[in-house]
Amino acid sequence: MVSALYHQKRERFLDGIDRFAQCVGVLGGAAAFSQILGNVRFGWIPAGIVAIVSSLTLCYGPGAKARKHSELARDFKRLHADITLAGKLIPGDTLNKFKAAYLHLEAQEPAALRCLVRQCENELSEAFGHHGDIKLLSFWDRLWMNVVDLDPSRKGKKKAVAAKTEEVAG
Repeated sequence: MVSALYHQKRERFLDGIDRFAQCVGVLGGAAAFSQILGNVRFGWIPAGIVAIVSSLTLCYGPGAKARKHSELARDFKRLHADITLAGKLIPGDTLNKFKAAYLHLEAQEPAALRCLVRQCENELSEAFGHHGDIKLLSFWDRLWMNVVDLDPSRKGKKKAVAAKTEEVAG
């Protein structure tokens, strides 16, 4: 469930980035058209923005990445449905089959963004009423969770290292 939710969130984010880049491209085309018609005073500004955004979109490929995350979310949901239909799982061939299917899907996944994974876990914990399992993310973690891989436990690690250093020194 966490994997399916994670990939749905990645798909939505990357698809939004791709649509934004397409919008910038259209606006840049309009600016270029106005420049052709003779208004060249500030035409270089939108042209520069279009060049930057188009280059980033071409190099990063958010549209293709969004489709990959969509496929992974669908496959994880299918696996969840298959496990649910199987009923009670006992150690043996059936359980091993599901473990193998999960590992095959996991092998296709790009590296996970840890704060986004934590956010998905929090949302599922909230949905199932497991409020004690929720580990809140900072504002900055939530802001950047779709862009860079941040360690959501880094603040706790710093405190633990500082306490250990103080203990050794004292």
